[in-house]
Order: sequence, then C-alpha cells, then structure tokens
Amino acid sequence: MAEPQQLDLATGAKPTQVSSLSFTPSTQIDDNNNNSSDTPQTGLNKSIIYDNSTYGIKFQSPYGWNKVEILFGRITNIEFTSPTGNATNGAQLPAQVMISIERGLGNVTTLGQYSQVSDKLLHAILGNFNSTASKPTTLSGQPAIARVLDVKQPASGIHINIAQVFTIKDSKAYSISYAAPASTYFSYFPILQRIINSFQITK
Repeated sequence: MAEPQQLDLATGAKPTQVSSLSFTPSTQIDDNNNNSSDTPQTGLNKSIIYDNSTYGIKFQSPYGWNKVEILFGRITNIEFTSPTGNATNGAQLPAQVMISIERGLGNVTTLGQYSQVSDKLLHAILGNFNSTASKPTTLSGQPAIARVLDVKQPASGIHINIAQVFTIKDSKAYSISYAAPASTYFSYFPILQRIINSFQITK
C-alpha cells in the first residue's frame, strides 16, 4: 500500500490544480475534559470539545456554530452549521461540517469500496461534480482516504467545495465532510483542520 500522502484541502477550491491532499495525523486533545461534551476553550480561535462515549468519538468542534445530531437507521450524523452572514447580493449560504458514523456496512470492507458507494450517493444528490483523485491519509491513526469535490450548478448559480476524509474501523465508517460556498471555503478551512487533527475514535 502506498504511504499516506499529505493533502492540502485548502487548495480544494481549484481541484484540477490539486496534486495531493494533506492532513496532519491526529493529535491528542485535553483528556481533563473527558467527561464533558461541551467544554469551551479560550484563545483567538475558540472550540468546544465534543466527547460522546455512546458514539465513541471525541474532537474539537467549532464554537458558536449550530449543532444538530440526527440518527436514522444505521447512520448517525453530527452536523455543525456556521452562523449565517450577509453576502454582497443578499444572504450567504453557511458553511457546514458533518461527522458521520455508519454501521452495518455489509460487504463493504475496504476504503476503496466505501469510496465507490459514496460516489454513487453523491452523484444522486449533487449531480455531476469534479473531484481530486482519492489519496491515502490517516484519521485517528487509522488508514483513511481524503479528497475535494467541486460542485457547480449553473441553473441555481450555486458553487460549493466539499472536503472529505473517511476511514473504516471495526465495521464502522467514520467520515468528516466540510461544505462551503467557493467564495468562503478558505475562511472556515482552519476549523476543518482542527476537527481532523483532534478527531479520536475512542471505542
């Protein structure tokens, strides 16, 4: 297997020019907050430690973003949505980060297989999109795949970029997706990096 490559998702706004995807391997976060899922941290860029022993995940989530947890069937989604702002010509679409845990993968046992299944679903939802080639990386110390999608819908004028990283552990798929308008993709990107770098699978 090829060595994990570093993928700079910040360049995802122009995926045709992305030659590699880069993530920094996961780092540890403060275990003193192990019993709290809502612990604010101080500093210029505030974050909240999200720690859920039921889901078995822990990471630094964005401070001040709206959080919604959705459970349906085999899938658990934790969604964070940025506060809405005003664009030059009206309301601006918010950025969103979604952490997804999928159980019961059936015959899907490899990252390559999961990527193919994910592509079919994304095409059904988003239509056509451009994508960087999937590159190996790590998430919570596990082998993972990372990529950037560029989605344009001329009829509606929507242009968004989506960064994704996902891994499989103990027959569960863990994915982190970040979606934002192309015009604000770089603005919120450090939040995604903080989530990825701090993400831990705890059980």
